[in-house]
Amino acid sequence: FTNKFSDKIEIHSFSNQDVAMSVLIKDRIDILVASDFFEINVLEIPKRCGFAYLVDSNSIESYKGQKTVARYQKAEVIYKELLSIYSENVPDVKFEASADSYICTFLPVSGGSGSSSVAAAFAKKLALSGKKVLFLSLEKFSNSDIFFCGEGQSNFSDVIFTLKSKKNNLALKLESYVKEDPSGVNFFSGVRTALDMLEISEEDIERLFTGLKLVGSYDYIVV
Repeated sequence: FTNKFSDKIEIHSFSNQDVAMSVLIKDRIDILVASDFFEINVLEIPKRCGFAYLVDSNSIESYKGQKTVARYQKAEVIYKELLSIYSENVPDVKFEASADSYICTFLPVSGGSGSSSVAAAFAKKLALSGKKVLFLSLEKFSNSDIFFCGEGQSNFSDVIFTLKSKKNNLALKLESYVKEDPSGVNFFSGVRTALDMLEISEEDIERLFTGLKLVGSYDYIVV
């Protein structure tokens, strides 16, 4: 984990709970992740610090009333979940918008014309040529999961909720929701229910593109 994300995260590991809590209070630690056999008094955790229990299955959404992170996942997925927890507690992080992301939009004349298939093929072609690509489906019946697959529990409903709530650290949140297909294409899984797409407005879409540009890591955004 530290080999892959040494430029993004610093890890401290403790087997003694009392030592861990004392270090947490005096040092600048942003997230505490405790194994589920520890009994953590969350009132002792500084407000600046995020917290989650490390559990065996990603089907466990909460444990002792707290957020969870499943231990048996790829390092990339665990990093995204930690990033989401971090973004909720840290003060708003300021980014400089990237002007290097090209937005390629595919607009069908009618449903069933194959526009999504061409867009997905184009995204895969770009990824295979070494470009950093995000595939973004804004269709009412989003079908990203037909073309791409990736690990993680988040989906585009989480993106819509974040846009509607106008929370800080939009770019960090968006980065934590993105999944990566084996082809190298990044994408958001479709919404939990199709009705969620009816909630997104033009203003939300503008904020979405602003946030994605702030992430600054995509050469192309294929819409």
